[in-house]
Amino acid sequence: MEKRTRPLVVFINGLTAHSQDYRFIPIVENIFKGEEGMPGMDIVNINHRGLAGAKLTTARMYSCAAISDVIEPLLSIYERFGKNSDQKCYVIGFSMGASMLTNALGEIDREHGGPLYDGACIIQAPMKIWMCYKAM
Repeated sequence: MEKRTRPLVVFINGLTAHSQDYRFIPIVENIFKGEEGMPGMDIVNINHRGLAGAKLTTARMYSCAAISDVIEPLLSIYERFGKNSDQKCYVIGFSMGASMLTNALGEIDREHGGPLYDGACIIQAPMKIWMCYKAM
């Protein structure tokens, strides 16, 4: 396996966004290229079930309560790129993806005795989700 020197950023989008989303692509392009004084980073995006043309292979649909849909790829990405490597790995969650990431990081920390990623960023996580449910 080749030695990777660029940091890796894992993205978890919100409820309807995905890797082909018009809001997502400009962000990723800028982070991938980098800027003056800031190196570019490698990108991995975790799409939610059924989005971005992904075929459903199980009877289970997307659910924002299914943090296993975030934990499983986060652990796999860490095993492949972060563990036993000098490559820094970060994770960013947006909106509902941020809420799922918050829960997933707590679970990963509890199960693995500490954080696996070098840093995490939670952006606009919905607060008081139960109030949204009551309003529907």
